Amino acid sequence: MFRVTYYKCRINLEVFHVLTDGMGGINFLKELTYQYLRLAHKDLQEKLGDSLSVDTSLNREDSFLKNYKKSSAKGYQTKKAYLIRGEKLRPGEFGVMHGYMKIPELKRVCHAMEISINEYLVSVYIWSVYTECLHGMPSKCPIRVAVPVNLRPYFNSITTKNFFVMVSAEFHPTKETYTFAEVAAIVKESLRSQINRENLEKLFSYNVSNEKLLIARVVPLFLKNLAMKYVYTTSALANTATITNIGNISVTEEYRPYVEMFHAFLAMSKGQHLKGTICSYGDTLVFSFSYDLVDASVQRGFFRKIASDGIAVEIKSNMSKCRNCNVEISDETERCPLCGSVLEYTGEVENMYPDVRVHTRKMTMISKIYLFCALLVEVLLIYINVVTESQIAWSAITGLGFFYGYMLIRFAILGKTGYRAKIT
Repeated sequence: MFRVTYYKCRINLEVFHVLTDGMGGINFLKELTYQYLRLAHKDLQEKLGDSLSVDTSLNREDSFLKNYKKSSAKGYQTKKAYLIRGEKLRPGEFGVMHGYMKIPELKRVCHAMEISINEYLVSVYIWSVYTECLHGMPSKCPIRVAVPVNLRPYFNSITTKNFFVMVSAEFHPTKETYTFAEVAAIVKESLRSQINRENLEKLFSYNVSNEKLLIARVVPLFLKNLAMKYVYTTSALANTATITNIGNISVTEEYRPYVEMFHAFLAMSKGQHLKGTICSYGDTLVFSFSYDLVDASVQRGFFRKIASDGIAVEIKSNMSKCRNCNVEISDETERCPLCGSVLEYTGEVENMYPDVRVHTRKMTMISKIYLFCALLVEVLLIYINVVTESQIAWSAITGLGFFYGYMLIRFAILGKTGYRAKIT
């Protein structure tokens, strides 16, 4: 359900969405970090004790049921959206790219455009898909971005369980050309018309009303699973991507000197191969792309647009600069992850994440060597079995053993959910 790991000075928390949403996960990670810091720094433990932070809630209330009102109207989009397609990364690889911006610079640009930071970043994402994928041409399907909304502030809840709904920012290019200002105005209107207490209440009340249907309780589980899979697939394909805003994350004053930054990113889902997560800490906002596609044209268009608006962008994916994209690259790489240009080297910086490709290649090579040796030995054993005229085909038993060993390596270690995924 959840997993805690670390790499150098970073603590990682992976959470299955059935446990909690982004805000609940961040609060758990903060408390986990507090506990670690108190163990690592005895002066903090002596000063603050060993109890939970006053900001930590243990409330497990089902706020959906508490605030549910009878509803019958479906509020979610189900019509298919434009989907980003392309060559996938190799099995076992998962792309993450962080873009850092200063909040005062973002506020200056957003104030001039009379939109919020969230609306601006969603607009830039949609603009990037429109210009990089559709090349500014009309499309039969709309570009639709799912935006999760934290319901706690709207319904005075402090639950640690899931309490959010999805709204959609939609842009349907039907004419030849649009300006960014037009796209931003459409996104702004789309989001603001949906993010209000009345509409949010209707959205989750529709979900709860389906859960409370008496007939649904007697339906066999396997049929429910099929129905849920269908609903999930339909909902996923109705959105080009998902962009979630965790918001501004604060920590207790005593712990601030020990916490440099927070990052968050989403896993992939059916049809959605490029997602975004927004979170901020102090005066810095980080937009994190998670993706499984080789082509980085949307990311390139996204950060170039922000840079062209006068906002300095630093990307981590040793301080090196890409003159082509006008951004700083803060990872050990010779080429820009956005455009592939050779970087202008300006200093030594450590990689933020381990290079899993080296480990992946090593494990793949081991599996190939095993397969070759197993086949060689099995052929020899079959030959011995035949020439000795044995009454028992014992070579078949050894063959099954070798086959089992290969399947163990292929799926239990090299598979997407296998041991390799847990150690890389």
